[in-house]
Amino acid sequence: MHQPKPCPNSICDDIRDEIIKKHRYKRPSWKNTSAEQWTSNHWELAKCFMPPDGYAGVSNIQGTDFNGVISVMMNCSHFDGTMSFIIASQQPSGPCLLTKAREISNSIRHSPTCKVQATDLNEIFKTMLAILEDSRVLAHDTDAQDAASKLKQLQNESTDISLTDVYQLLKESQEASEQACQVSAEAKVEIKTLMDKIRELENKFDNSQTCVKNVNPEMEDTIYAQKVLELRRRLIKHYTDNTQYVSVMQNHDISLMEIYATPAIHRVDTKKDGKRKKSEPVFTYKGMFYIEHESKQRIFIQGEPGKGKSTFASKLVLDWCNECISARGPTEKDTDFSDTETLKVFKFVFYIALRDSRNQRKVTDMIKKQIIEKIYFDKDVDSAHILLQTILEKEKCLVVQDGLDEWSDPEKEAGLPLLAASLQSIVLITTRPWKMSDDRLKNSQVDCLLEIEGVKDSFVLCRKVLDCLISDDLDRKVVQFTRYIHDNGLAGLLATPMLITPIVCLWVDNTYLTGSSCQIYTIIIDGMLKKANTQTEYFQDPPFQCFNNTKHIKPNLKQIESLSKAAFYLLLNIERENALVFSEADILKHISIEEKMFAITSGILSERTVSTLSYRPSTCSFFHTNVQEFLAAIHIASNEKLIYDVIVPYFDCHQNAWFEISHVFKFLCGLNINAANILSRAIDECQQQLYDRQHSICMKTVCQIQDFVTSGFVEH
Repeated sequence: MHQPKPCPNSICDDIRDEIIKKHRYKRPSWKNTSAEQWTSNHWELAKCFMPPDGYAGVSNIQGTDFNGVISVMMNCSHFDGTMSFIIASQQPSGPCLLTKAREISNSIRHSPTCKVQATDLNEIFKTMLAILEDSRVLAHDTDAQDAASKLKQLQNESTDISLTDVYQLLKESQEASEQACQVSAEAKVEIKTLMDKIRELENKFDNSQTCVKNVNPEMEDTIYAQKVLELRRRLIKHYTDNTQYVSVMQNHDISLMEIYATPAIHRVDTKKDGKRKKSEPVFTYKGMFYIEHESKQRIFIQGEPGKGKSTFASKLVLDWCNECISARGPTEKDTDFSDTETLKVFKFVFYIALRDSRNQRKVTDMIKKQIIEKIYFDKDVDSAHILLQTILEKEKCLVVQDGLDEWSDPEKEAGLPLLAASLQSIVLITTRPWKMSDDRLKNSQVDCLLEIEGVKDSFVLCRKVLDCLISDDLDRKVVQFTRYIHDNGLAGLLATPMLITPIVCLWVDNTYLTGSSCQIYTIIIDGMLKKANTQTEYFQDPPFQCFNNTKHIKPNLKQIESLSKAAFYLLLNIERENALVFSEADILKHISIEEKMFAITSGILSERTVSTLSYRPSTCSFFHTNVQEFLAAIHIASNEKLIYDVIVPYFDCHQNAWFEISHVFKFLCGLNINAANILSRAIDECQQQLYDRQHSICMKTVCQIQDFVTSGFVEH
C-alpha cells in the first residue's frame, strides 16, 4: 500500500485534517491536488472539493469550468455563511440554487442539439440571477453585479442579438460566394439556391428590424429602469466609499455622521436695487430647496473659507444615500436638516468638485470625468455617459457644484458651468462670497442665496472631536477645554469649523494658542512638518513673531521659503483657473521634485491623479486655500517689492481682484505691518484709478475694502 511522504514541516497533516473537516461529505478529491503546492497556490486546496475527474491539471479559477467552481461552493462548508439559503443538494423545499445551477450546466453541456426551450431559458436566467443577486454577499459585490447586469441585458435583448448575428453571418457567406472565380455547375446551383434564401432572409430581417423599432414600450422602460437602478447602486457605493469618512488627525478617520455638527445657515434676500440683506435662518432641506412651496433651480450657498460649505455638501450627499437604501444615520429628528425624506424627490444626486474640473465647461462632462469614469469600466463609459444625459432630461436630479470660486470658464465667457436649460436638474452651488460679485454672474441666475456662518454651537463640535481623541473622562476634558478657550480669548477662532479640529488636537497635545490667526497656521504647519522631518530646532531670532517657540520650522526653513514662493506665484497666476489647483509642471517651475515630495509627505501639498481613458495627469493643491494664502503672505512679507512688481499688475488685469487676496492681506498684517501698509496703499491707488476711469464708485465695494483692511489691522 502506498504511504504518503512525510511532511518536512509537520503541517500537511493538519491541513489535510482541516480539508476533511470542511468537506461536506468528508470525501475530498485527493488525486486532484498536489500537497507540495498547498502553501503557494490556494487553488490546490480548492481542487480537493471538486469532482474527482478532470481537474488535476487546472491551476487557477480562470482555467476551471463552471461545474468545478460551483462544486467548491457546494462541497466546502466555508461557504455556508455566504449565501442566504441553505446549501444542500436536497432539502424539503427542493434542491438549493447552487444545485439547480449545476444541473443546468450539466444538461446544456450534454445536450445533443445544444438547444433550449424558451420556458427553460427563462428559468435558467432566473436561477443564475438569483445566485448573482443573493442578498448575503454577492448583492454587494461589484463584479457579481456587473455580471448580473450583463445577464439581464442578454435576457432582454437575446432575440435581437441572435437575428442580427445570423443575418450578418449569411451576408458574409454571400460575399464570399460571389468572390469565387471557378466553381462546378453543381456548386453554382447550390450557390444560387443559397443566395435566394439569403435574399428571402434579408427581407424577413428588414421586417423584423421594423418590428424591433416598434418593440413594446414596456420592455424599453424596463431596460431603462434596470440601467437607472444600476447607476444608482454604483453611485451610492462611490459616495459611501469616498465621502463617508473625514480625517480628524493623521491616520485617524471617523464617520462624518458621528462628528458632524449642525450648521448655521440663513437666507440672503436680493433687493430691487441689487443689495443683499441677511434674512431668516434655514433649518431644513425643505426650507432650502423650496420658497413658498416653489422649488428653485439654482441655489447658492456662500461662506468664508473653512465655514463648512464642502462639509455640508458632503453631508447632504450621504443623507441622500441613506434615504435611497433606507438606512438612516444617527441624525435625530429634533436637529436641523433632519428632514432627509425631502431628498427622496431627487432620483439622483451628482456631486462634483469644481476645482477638479477647472478645464471643463459642461456639467455633464464634469460628471463623466469625476464620477462615470470612476464607477464604470472603460468599455462602458460612453454608454453610461449617454444614459446620464437621458437621466438629466427625464428625471428630477440634484447637481451639487462645490467651490465655484475655484473654477472659471476656460473660454472666459460664462459665470457658471454650463447645464442645458431644458434639463430638470436643481443645482446647488457653494462658493466664497467674493465670487458672487463676478460680472458674468447675473442676479437672474441666482434663484436662492444662502450663507453658512459655521456651526450653530462650536462647543458641540469641539466635544465630538474630543470624543474621537480621548478614551475616558470626556465631560471633565470638555470643561477644561472650554475654560482654556474662554481664558485665552479664542472663542472667535472657533467660529471657523475648519480650525476647531487642529485647535482641539493641539490642546490634547498640550500645545496652546494665544489667539492670532498667523500663530494658528504657524502651529498647524509646524505640526505637519514633523511628518516629513522629525528634526527639531528653535529660533533664536525668528523672521516673524509667530515663528517663535516653533521647533520644526527652522530645520525646514528652506522648504518653507520655496513653498511660500510657489504659493504666491500660483495664487496670483494670470490664468486664475490654475491658482488653486495646478499641474505638476506648474509647481515644478517654482520648487524642485525633492521639495514637492517633502511637501506631499508633510501633508502641506496634496497630489491627485486624474483618471482618464488615455492618460493619468497629476494635479496638485495646498491642503487648504487658507494655507496657500498664509504661505503667500510669508513670501510677500519677506519681499515687499513684489507688491508693486507683481500684485499691482495683477490688479490691473483683474477688476476687483483685491477681494481675492483679502485673507492674504490679513495674514500680512500679522507678519509684517509695514508690507501690509504698502499693500493697503496700493489697493487704494488702484481703486482711485478705477474711479478716475469710470467717474463713479460703488459704495458697496468701498465698504468691503474697508472691512477687510479693518480685519487685517485687528490681526496685527
